[in-house]
Amino acid sequence: MIEGENLEASVRCSPAELPSRSVCTVSSMSSTGPARAAVTIELLSTEDGGRRSGGITSGYRGLARFDAGELDYGFELTLDQPPLALGARGTGSLRLWAPGAETELVVGRRFEIREGAHVVGRGQITGHEPD
Repeated sequence: MIEGENLEASVRCSPAELPSRSVCTVSSMSSTGPARAAVTIELLSTEDGGRRSGGITSGYRGLARFDAGELDYGFELTLDQPPLALGARGTGSLRLWAPGAETELVVGRRFEIREGAHVVGRGQITGHEPD
């Protein structure tokens, strides 16, 4: 049994021989919960290769790829002043879902906002936020 506040783990379970039991493996754990940072973002216009229609609002979920990395991190964005139109700039709070992702949240670090393989915006970490 694991006890504590704000524990987050990646758990994979498979059925065991007996129907009332499962075998579970904890692959990673973070004691800090989701990683958060203050950000500035810019959505690309449709003409510049961004989304085909509509801006975004608070609660937007997408993928972040930092600098020239190869990993995409799922995130949720809370905007300071929603909505954010295509081609516009704004500020807000980025929350990464992956345990251990806080190492990516270095002030000044840049990232792409992606929807699958499609880049729809860019951002930069401007500060840290408490969970």
